[in-house]
Amino acid sequence: LQQHFKGQAPVFSSNSAYAQLRAARMGLGTILLPRFIGQADPDLQEVPLTRAPVCREIWLVYHRDLKASARVQIMREFITEEVRQHLSNFPVA
Repeated sequence: LQQHFKGQAPVFSSNSAYAQLRAARMGLGTILLPRFIGQADPDLQEVPLTRAPVCREIWLVYHRDLKASARVQIMREFITEEVRQHLSNFPVA
């Protein structure tokens, strides 16, 4: 958000997505969240970004003891491919 709203100090900061969503609903500022969530919430309004899209890392986490599990490997490959295909639909700035 800092790259899109330079010079504007945060009014509220939290690592809780729920707390961020509640703060945005109360009008305390802007929140980054998946579009399907924002569009489903009538209390929120989409703010068009004038710069490059926001990038976030995606992590797939599982216990190290399951790394060799065939089921986990198959699921990891499936999720990786699904995400890759979905993200290929978005332009890269």
